Amino acid sequence: MSYVVPLPSFESLSYKLGFEGLEQYEVQNVRCDATSGTFTLSIFGETTADINVGDSDADIQARLQELTRLNNVNVSFPAGSSSHSACADCADANCEGFHGFNVTFYDVEGASGNMPPLTADVKGLSGNRRVGVSEVVRGSAGLSGSFRLTFRGFTTVDLSYNASASEMQTALQQLDPIPFADGVQVSRVPGLPYEAMWAVTFTSPEVGGNVESLNCFDYDDRLEGNGK
Repeated sequence: MSYVVPLPSFESLSYKLGFEGLEQYEVQNVRCDATSGTFTLSIFGETTADINVGDSDADIQARLQELTRLNNVNVSFPAGSSSHSACADCADANCEGFHGFNVTFYDVEGASGNMPPLTADVKGLSGNRRVGVSEVVRGSAGLSGSFRLTFRGFTTVDLSYNASASEMQTALQQLDPIPFADGVQVSRVPGLPYEAMWAVTFTSPEVGGNVESLNCFDYDDRLEGNGK
């Protein structure tokens, strides 16, 4: 998502939460079709230790919670599943009666609401060697956390997701390229529910005109929640 819409002498910064007030945890279903061997699961750039085809829900949960960002997840087998092990040997493509296992994301470092999908490496499996991941419940959470803005190579202090106009104005005026007395004026823009928006007007002749965009780089984005 682009955080900044550049206009002559004016910047509009908007974070749309994509959130309608109902918070719920993300649930993903993993179905492994194999006869023997091991596979791994990855998320947020980290990969689990090997998961054996016969591992229990507790075994799988332990492997996932070894990842640094997964503080608390729950692994369980859906009601009616014909197997309570990580993988099953499916006789047909529909894998009738095997519902895999569900992963519920309760506490994730630096993320809440909707999660990226787990991905699997199946090279260590035998048999059909299939692992499919689907979203059972799309996680939903309001915006939280902080971010930093960069202008002409200078970066602000942390700004809260709901920073006031004066807080953002002060942070921007402390950057060397922006005169403190009359460099910018910031106001909060009324928006839709679950949305945060600021208008930044460059008022000083030293930075006025068609200025380059303010930026929020990935490493300065510590926001959490849907639609950030």
